[in-house]
Amino acid sequence: MTLDEAIVAVASEYKIIDEIGFDDNDDLGRRDMSRAPTGEKYLTICSGGVREQGESSRAFFTSDEDAISAWLCAVWDEAERVGKGEKLALYWREKPAINRAEFVAIDQVALMNDPEQRSNITLSLCYVGSRMLIAKDPS
Repeated sequence: MTLDEAIVAVASEYKIIDEIGFDDNDDLGRRDMSRAPTGEKYLTICSGGVREQGESSRAFFTSDEDAISAWLCAVWDEAERVGKGEKLALYWREKPAINRAEFVAIDQVALMNDPEQRSNITLSLCYVGSRMLIAKDPS
């Protein structure tokens, strides 16, 4: 499954509310962008599970498919926690994206001299990250 297909699968299950941020009702018209319109804090939902904003969110995978699958499982788990069998709404703050990182071996010279290890100089890993809130449908 591609990330676009996973996003469609999630979006088809919930009422999507495009409004972002919480109205502070101050005289300047500011919005608290760390909270959804419900007043609840957005969560980081990623291939490493569900995290509070600012917590480490990564669980790295060697393939996009595994990272996407782990993200999708985290979304379904959060939805079940919020309200199994209830009508839910989804508030996107940051739509899911695949994030990549390359890690380089410390002792590259030794690896280059070993024909069996030459291909292991870098390791490419990825995870899927998003910021969103799944909450009971306000309507």
